[in-house]
Amino acid sequence: MVSAFRMGPPMLLAALTGCGINPALRAERDQTIGVLETAGYALHATDGLLHVVGSTDSSVLLRASCLEIELTLERRAAAQVELQITNIPPGFALVGPPGVLTADGSAKVGTEVADMPLTARWTVTWGGRESVVLRTPDSAARDFTFLAFGDIQNGIVRFDDVIDKVNAERDADFILMLGDLTDRSTVSEYDAVDRAYAKIRFPILATPGNHDVFVDQEYQRRFGRVSYSCPHKGARFTSIDSSAAYLAPQTFDAYAQWLEQGKEQTHVVFSHIPATDFSGLRAGQWNSRREAHRFLAASNAGNVDLLLFGHIHSYDSYSLAGIRTYISGGCGAYEEELDGIGRHYLKVKVSPGAVPSVEVVRVDP
Repeated sequence: MVSAFRMGPPMLLAALTGCGINPALRAERDQTIGVLETAGYALHATDGLLHVVGSTDSSVLLRASCLEIELTLERRAAAQVELQITNIPPGFALVGPPGVLTADGSAKVGTEVADMPLTARWTVTWGGRESVVLRTPDSAARDFTFLAFGDIQNGIVRFDDVIDKVNAERDADFILMLGDLTDRSTVSEYDAVDRAYAKIRFPILATPGNHDVFVDQEYQRRFGRVSYSCPHKGARFTSIDSSAAYLAPQTFDAYAQWLEQGKEQTHVVFSHIPATDFSGLRAGQWNSRREAHRFLAASNAGNVDLLLFGHIHSYDSYSLAGIRTYISGGCGAYEEELDGIGRHYLKVKVSPGAVPSVEVVRVDP
């Protein structure tokens, strides 16, 4: 969210509303992500958690939105398919039926792809089948750590020290990006973000900000679904598209299902604009209090453990509907005046059966 001290009212209004782009269009487009038909094969990514970056009749490059994924390949004319997946950690493995990835159906770690960070490839053969399912191996609930930050925008020009700081973290599984990667969602800005992210040694799970949807389809071309949910080591992570300061009706419907799936798990929900901002900062919350209260009541009933937001270019910690809530929008965008917070990110530790613990890590002294 751009500071009111730096922008005139008309531009501020546009920034807050995402240029009025209807989030229902993004929700509809979400349903087409992770589906591909070629002359050689057909592909379907379960829950849309992989999206197509590029393809031929015998190969495909996919970007993972999460680190526990599943996909189905159906045979057409291709004798085999070269599968590449990016935005995954080193050692990422897939399991398929016997004769598809390995002779005995055991897990196979992908081969690293030169000059493509966090990318691996597998050769998929059909093993006499017309359809094969590939997935990540089953993962037991256990302790892990992730990082979270939001609101880079114009700060991409001084982002290298942020990269150095997060890359020095030794035990993180991934980064949650809380929206506003760009300032005006232009192709050149997204290209700059891609170049910066290529230097980060962790996969990135993202949610869109209001500044990321001025050009409505560019975010989904780069990062896949805007709203989605997935497990990780026994916990659940759910992205909700709040970039227009309200939710699409389809998103509310999907959220009810995701809450049910995560009811017995540690559940982290992340989005860009806070549902309700207790500090009262410049329209720093959803357009409708009634809608925000509906979301929060559902989150409470669904046993959500942690809410993470960006949008406000600072740090805050409070409770919404009895749920621990944090704002981390301090990763380089126009800073809140006089807060004394500076650039920072969150370091979150997750343990089965416990509320995640959150630490603020400062980038600036």
